[in-house]
Amino acid sequence: MTDANVLDETQVAWQVDGIEVAGSLTRPAGSGPFPAVITVAGSGPTDRNWNSPLIPGTNGSAALLAQALAGQGFVVLRYDKRASGPHAQENVLQHLAGKVSMEGHRQELEGGVRLLAARADVDAARIFILGNSEGCIHALNYQTQAPPVPAAGLVLTAAPARPIGEVARSQIAA
Repeated sequence: MTDANVLDETQVAWQVDGIEVAGSLTRPAGSGPFPAVITVAGSGPTDRNWNSPLIPGTNGSAALLAQALAGQGFVVLRYDKRASGPHAQENVLQHLAGKVSMEGHRQELEGGVRLLAARADVDAARIFILGNSEGCIHALNYQTQAPPVPAAGLVLTAAPARPIGEVARSQIAA
């Protein structure tokens, strides 16, 4: 971390259906309680940093965004969906084959929001969800399902403008 206002980044995890969801928590300097942002990656094997093995090179924009937001006083949680990140192949082959669902994505997000809400350095009434691409759909799905910890607000970036099935078919064909 290069920003003097960013205290640290730690690794965190929670379980969904017996499978670990791993994340990175970036914190501002100070004791809080701080507002928080949880980022939700887009489709496919896009990881917590918004890198995808299907796209050459690295993006890393979620990690950069986390550092910038922490520098402005937000705790930021970004996570690997169970079908992304370093354990993607193992999880998909052993646990998730034929079981990836919108409900599963909602549960992953809910676990992250609960993790944030339970932290002493987070103001549970000021947790925001930042969804990117397909992550926007998961953010909306979470917020409309009467969640135990409602988001204070949603930030939707690059939200799909077509039905998700159509988006998925065009991405697979590309």
